[in-house]
Amino acid sequence: MTGLSLTTISRTLDGKTLPLPSQLTTWATVLNLDHRTMLVETGHIPEQRGPQDVNRDAAPEPLSPDEAMDMWGITDPIIRKTLSGSIVQAIRLQKELDSADGLRAVVGGG
Repeated sequence: MTGLSLTTISRTLDGKTLPLPSQLTTWATVLNLDHRTMLVETGHIPEQRGPQDVNRDAAPEPLSPDEAMDMWGITDPIIRKTLSGSIVQAIRLQKELDSADGLRAVVGGG
């Protein structure tokens, strides 16, 4: 009915685990809470406080792997080291792909 396993629900309610960000909307619906409020209170989106002077042309500063893991609440040093290595490798591979795509576009192959 919720799309969440009984184990996930039980472990979350017992405080043994936190809901994944992708599950927050489901939790909000089941608990009859405002989805946006839940996302703000869990730190996944910023609270908006009236009109803001935002330069829409400026790209947001990318998060470092450590900042991303902090936001996700990942504290175990072994998990952090593994995830950080994967993130760094993924960024490197993406840059290589982007460079190859740019080269193909210049040469006329794509």
